[in-house]
Amino acid sequence: MNQNQLLYFAQRMIQSNQNRIPNTPWAQSAVNAIMNGDVNTGAQIAQNLCNSNGVSKEQALRQAADFFTH
Repeated sequence: MNQNQLLYFAQRMIQSNQNRIPNTPWAQSAVNAIMNGDVNTGAQIAQNLCNSNGVSKEQALRQAADFFTH
């Protein structure tokens, strides 16, 4: 899946599940970054989440892949 397809997929998921997204500042920032295609802000939010949870980017990507494939 290329970056444009991934962005479109994420935007559709948000549109289809707006009532399930927490009304918290970081969640709204993430939603805004995705809906506006703001890659830099999205990357910074992702890095902050990794730092907060004590995982590397690679570990987070592996965990996400495992979640979606198992």
